[in-house]
Amino acid sequence: MVQDGVILGVFEHFYEDNALDLPGVNTHYVVIGYQCRIDGDAISMHDQQHAEFQWWSPQDLLDSDAVHDNTKAYFASTPTNGFNAASADTGLPPAPLSK
Repeated sequence: MVQDGVILGVFEHFYEDNALDLPGVNTHYVVIGYQCRIDGDAISMHDQQHAEFQWWSPQDLLDSDAVHDNTKAYFASTPTNGFNAASADTGLPPAPLSK
């Protein structure tokens, strides 16, 4: 079960390749990032792209060369996405998810 979600912002991810390995086709993802509480048994990420996952402290994640920059962006104190849901620009706190 997912609880107490807070929006982190909207992020864009660009890749020079694609999931189907088609030549000359790149990939663009638009991601809405959330921080939320998750029951341990609710996590299932085992597929061809995500063979394993690991829990990290935010600082260890930011310091690691093993973590992709797109993932680090969710944990950065200064977002690189140009949008911060809790910024003074909006004047609003992050919106919680419905339970």
